[in-house]
Amino acid sequence: MADPPVWVMCPGKEVLMVSIMRRVLTDVFPEMVKKRAWAHVSGVSRCFTKDEFRSRGSHWAGKVAGRLVKQRGVDIVMDADVESSKKLGDLLFKRLFEKRRDLGIQFLVWDEQTTINGKVQKHPIKPMTTEQRRAMKPWGLKSHLHRDHIHVEFDRVTGDQNNSKELENVLTAVKDAVGSP
Repeated sequence: MADPPVWVMCPGKEVLMVSIMRRVLTDVFPEMVKKRAWAHVSGVSRCFTKDEFRSRGSHWAGKVAGRLVKQRGVDIVMDADVESSKKLGDLLFKRLFEKRRDLGIQFLVWDEQTTINGKVQKHPIKPMTTEQRRAMKPWGLKSHLHRDHIHVEFDRVTGDQNNSKELENVLTAVKDAVGSP
Protein backbone atom coordinates (compact mmCIF):
# COMPACT_ATOMS: atom_id res chain seq x y z
CA MET A 1 0.00 0.00 0.00
CA ALA A 2 1.36 3.42 -0.94
CA ASP A 3 1.95 6.05 1.73
CA PRO A 4 -0.66 8.80 1.92
CA PRO A 5 0.56 11.96 0.19
CA VAL A 6 0.72 13.92 3.49
CA TRP A 7 0.91 12.68 7.07
CA VAL A 8 -1.53 14.59 9.21
CA MET A 9 -0.29 15.75 12.61
CA CYS A 10 -3.47 17.57 13.73
CA PRO A 11 -1.86 20.37 15.74
CA GLY A 12 -4.46 21.68 18.15
CA LYS A 13 -6.72 18.72 17.44
CA GLU A 14 -4.89 16.17 19.55
CA VAL A 15 -3.70 16.26 23.12
CA LEU A 16 -0.14 17.52 23.26
CA MET A 17 1.36 14.22 24.42
CA VAL A 18 0.17 12.50 21.21
CA SER A 19 2.36 14.83 19.13
CA ILE A 20 5.20 14.58 21.64
CA MET A 21 5.01 10.75 21.58
CA ARG A 22 5.59 10.74 17.79
CA ARG A 23 8.60 13.07 18.03
CA VAL A 24 10.28 11.53 21.08
CA LEU A 25 9.86 7.93 19.89
CA THR A 26 11.54 8.82 16.60
CA ASP A 27 14.38 10.61 18.43
CA VAL A 28 15.06 7.80 20.93
CA PHE A 29 14.28 4.79 18.71
CA PRO A 30 15.05 5.78 15.08
CA GLU A 31 15.37 2.08 14.23
CA MET A 32 11.80 1.48 15.39
CA VAL A 33 10.26 3.56 12.62
CA LYS A 34 7.82 1.40 10.70
CA LYS A 35 5.43 2.25 7.93
CA ARG A 36 1.86 1.10 8.08
CA ALA A 37 -1.18 2.53 6.34
CA TRP A 38 -2.49 3.74 9.69
CA ALA A 39 0.85 4.85 11.16
CA HIS A 40 2.79 8.09 11.07
CA VAL A 41 6.42 7.67 9.96
CA SER A 42 7.40 7.63 13.65
CA GLY A 43 5.73 4.23 14.10
CA VAL A 44 2.87 5.88 15.99
CA SER A 45 -0.66 6.09 14.61
CA ARG A 46 -1.42 9.25 12.70
CA CYS A 47 -4.25 11.64 13.37
CA PHE A 48 -7.62 10.80 11.90
CA THR A 49 -10.67 12.98 11.61
CA LYS A 50 -13.99 11.50 12.73
CA ASP A 51 -15.29 11.43 9.15
CA GLU A 52 -12.13 9.77 7.87
CA PHE A 53 -12.10 6.87 10.31
CA ARG A 54 -15.25 6.58 12.38
CA SER A 55 -14.46 3.34 14.19
CA ARG A 56 -11.22 4.42 15.87
CA GLY A 57 -12.84 5.87 19.01
CA SER A 58 -10.23 7.99 20.77
CA HIS A 59 -8.04 8.00 17.64
CA TRP A 60 -9.98 10.74 15.92
CA ALA A 61 -10.26 14.47 16.28
CA GLY A 62 -13.51 16.21 15.52
CA LYS A 63 -16.47 18.05 16.94
CA VAL A 64 -19.17 16.60 19.14
CA ALA A 65 -22.16 18.82 19.90
CA GLY A 66 -20.19 21.73 18.43
CA ARG A 67 -17.20 21.27 20.75
CA LEU A 68 -13.71 20.19 19.66
CA VAL A 69 -12.81 16.68 20.81
CA LYS A 70 -9.07 16.15 20.67
CA GLN A 71 -7.49 12.88 19.65
CA ARG A 72 -5.97 11.27 22.74
CA GLY A 73 -5.18 7.69 21.77
CA VAL A 74 -2.16 6.49 19.82
CA ASP A 75 -0.85 3.11 18.72
CA ILE A 76 2.87 2.26 18.70
CA VAL A 77 3.72 -0.35 16.06
CA MET A 78 5.13 -3.53 17.68
CA ASP A 79 4.92 -7.28 17.05
CA ALA A 80 4.53 -9.68 20.00
CA ASP A 81 5.48 -12.60 17.71
CA VAL A 82 8.98 -11.22 17.08
CA GLU A 83 11.27 -11.73 20.08
CA SER A 84 13.06 -8.37 19.95
CA SER A 85 9.81 -6.46 19.39
CA LYS A 86 8.08 -8.40 22.19
CA LYS A 87 10.91 -7.58 24.59
CA LEU A 88 10.75 -3.89 23.66
CA GLY A 89 6.95 -3.85 23.81
CA ASP A 90 6.88 -5.52 27.23
CA LEU A 91 9.40 -3.05 28.60
CA LEU A 92 7.65 -0.02 27.08
CA PHE A 93 4.32 -1.23 28.49
CA LYS A 94 5.84 -1.75 31.94
CA ARG A 95 7.68 1.58 32.12
CA LEU A 96 4.83 3.62 30.62
CA PHE A 97 2.48 2.02 33.16
CA GLU A 98 4.86 2.80 36.04
CA LYS A 99 5.08 6.47 34.96
CA ARG A 100 1.48 6.84 33.78
CA ARG A 101 0.61 9.62 36.24
CA ASP A 102 3.69 11.68 35.28
CA LEU A 103 2.90 11.26 31.59
CA GLY A 104 -0.85 11.86 31.69
CA ILE A 105 -1.65 8.30 30.55
CA GLN A 106 -5.15 7.08 31.30
CA PHE A 107 -4.60 3.46 30.22
CA LEU A 108 -2.49 1.16 28.04
CA VAL A 109 -3.20 -2.03 26.07
CA TRP A 110 -0.52 -4.45 24.82
CA ASP A 111 -0.28 -8.18 24.11
CA GLU A 112 -3.60 -9.20 25.69
CA GLN A 113 -3.06 -6.95 28.74
CA THR A 114 -4.73 -3.70 29.74
CA THR A 115 -4.31 -1.28 32.60
CA ILE A 116 -7.52 -0.36 34.37
CA ASN A 117 -7.79 1.40 37.75
CA GLY A 118 -4.04 1.18 38.33
CA LYS A 119 -3.82 -2.58 37.72
CA VAL A 120 -2.65 -4.73 34.82
CA GLN A 121 -5.46 -7.06 33.70
CA LYS A 122 -6.26 -9.49 30.90
CA HIS A 123 -7.45 -7.94 27.61
CA PRO A 124 -10.13 -8.09 26.46
CA ILE A 125 -11.71 -7.96 29.90
CA LYS A 126 -14.68 -9.92 28.59
CA PRO A 127 -13.11 -12.98 26.91
CA MET A 128 -13.91 -13.60 23.26
CA THR A 129 -15.89 -16.68 22.41
CA THR A 130 -14.44 -19.38 20.18
CA GLU A 131 -16.93 -18.31 17.50
CA GLN A 132 -15.77 -14.68 17.71
CA ARG A 133 -12.14 -15.74 17.39
CA ARG A 134 -12.88 -17.98 14.39
CA ALA A 135 -14.86 -15.23 12.67
CA MET A 136 -11.91 -12.81 12.70
CA LYS A 137 -9.14 -12.81 10.14
CA PRO A 138 -5.78 -13.74 11.75
CA TRP A 139 -4.41 -10.19 11.42
CA GLY A 140 -7.66 -8.74 12.77
CA LEU A 141 -7.51 -10.99 15.82
CA LYS A 142 -3.86 -10.08 16.39
CA SER A 143 -4.72 -6.38 16.26
CA HIS A 144 -7.83 -6.79 18.44
CA LEU A 145 -5.71 -8.49 21.09
CA HIS A 146 -3.12 -5.69 20.73
CA ARG A 147 -0.32 -8.08 19.75
CA ASP A 148 0.78 -5.81 16.86
CA HIS A 149 0.74 -2.48 18.68
CA ILE A 150 0.74 -0.80 22.08
CA HIS A 151 -2.29 1.40 22.59
CA VAL A 152 -1.60 4.47 24.73
CA GLU A 153 -4.61 6.49 25.85
CA PHE A 154 -3.87 9.92 27.30
CA ASP A 155 -6.14 11.79 29.67
CA ARG A 156 -7.88 14.73 28.01
CA VAL A 157 -6.51 17.21 30.58
CA THR A 158 -3.15 15.89 31.83
CA GLY A 159 -2.33 14.46 28.40
CA ASP A 160 -2.58 17.99 27.04
CA GLN A 161 0.37 19.12 29.19
CA ASN A 162 4.00 19.04 28.09
CA ASN A 163 5.46 15.97 29.77
CA SER A 164 8.14 15.50 27.11
CA LYS A 165 11.05 15.39 29.56
CA GLU A 166 9.37 12.59 31.54
CA LEU A 167 8.66 10.69 28.31
CA GLU A 168 12.27 11.11 27.14
CA ASN A 169 13.48 9.77 30.50
CA VAL A 170 11.19 6.73 30.28
CA LEU A 171 12.16 5.94 26.68
CA THR A 172 15.88 6.43 27.33
CA ALA A 173 15.66 4.03 30.30
CA VAL A 174 13.87 1.49 28.07
CA LYS A 175 16.50 1.88 25.35
CA ASP A 176 19.30 1.40 27.90
CA ALA A 177 17.56 -1.71 29.27
CA VAL A 178 17.12 -3.38 25.85
CA GLY A 179 20.40 -2.17 24.36
CA SER A 180 20.95 -1.02 20.80
CA PRO A 181 19.87 -3.31 17.96
